[in-house]
Amino acid sequence: MINYVLGFIFDEEYKNVVLTRKGKETWQKDLHNGIGGKVEDDEEPIDAIVRECIEETNLYINSWRQYCVMYGPEFTCICYSTTADLNELSYLNDKEIPGEGILSIVPVKDLYHLPRTSNLIWLIELAADKSDTRYSVNATIDQA
Repeated sequence: MINYVLGFIFDEEYKNVVLTRKGKETWQKDLHNGIGGKVEDDEEPIDAIVRECIEETNLYINSWRQYCVMYGPEFTCICYSTTADLNELSYLNDKEIPGEGILSIVPVKDLYHLPRTSNLIWLIELAADKSDTRYSVNATIDQA
């Protein structure tokens, strides 16, 4: 079983979100998704999302809120969200992070017009739920 983390950084109103257009040769190549990756053997998921955020955005953020866990046949993905002043992060817009992809600050209302992973819309809708609800999802990811 492989463990992954996935995170979304929103503005305070949840109207804009930081996404990465993945550049690696994976099923996500050229698709928009949140930041994230594999949880290392010796780390907790919360530590993994902090590390992945640093690797993919050069930002240290430690105020992540877990909101969903997706279970698949060969993986578990713990999903997190957080907020930040995206005006202060505007330098991230269309910034290429070597080996990771291109970061963008995207209006949530424009998600339907982007090449994206098949689960991105509902993951962002769940992430924008400001309640303390945690979701559990059995998932099959279409990697075609």
